[in-house]
Amino acid sequence: MAVTIGALNCRGLSEEVKRRDIFDRCNKKYDITILCDTHCTKERENKWRNEWGYQAYFCSFTGHSRGVAILLNNKFKVTVHKEYKHKEGNYLILDMTIHEYRITLAGIYGPNNDNPRFFLRSTGGNLKYSKFFNNYGRRLECSSRL
Repeated sequence: MAVTIGALNCRGLSEEVKRRDIFDRCNKKYDITILCDTHCTKERENKWRNEWGYQAYFCSFTGHSRGVAILLNNKFKVTVHKEYKHKEGNYLILDMTIHEYRITLAGIYGPNNDNPRFFLRSTGGNLKYSKFFNNYGRRLECSSRL
């Protein structure tokens, strides 16, 4: 069974109409959605999770910047074993099993400035993920048009 993954730079989802529109479109188009620059706060996470209606994982910062979310729909069996969150809302990593396949899925919202050290510091000595950041530690823009 194929699983479709989409990624978007949201530039903020505080506005309810925009958020519901993005959630609806992503649910129809993707099995897994990675959202960057959500502007979510810890206080909003449960409300947004309820609006999504399925499994949702958040790495929040402020209502004005950063934030990453990974949204899963209910079309496949998934088990999340562990989640790693950046304390300033720049990345979210899920160690998960989809069907019988164990994978690592990451949503990364890099800093606004060209700062390669961010990816090295962000691993916090976790050698398992330092290789991931070293290999993909360039500034990437997760954007897509729906």
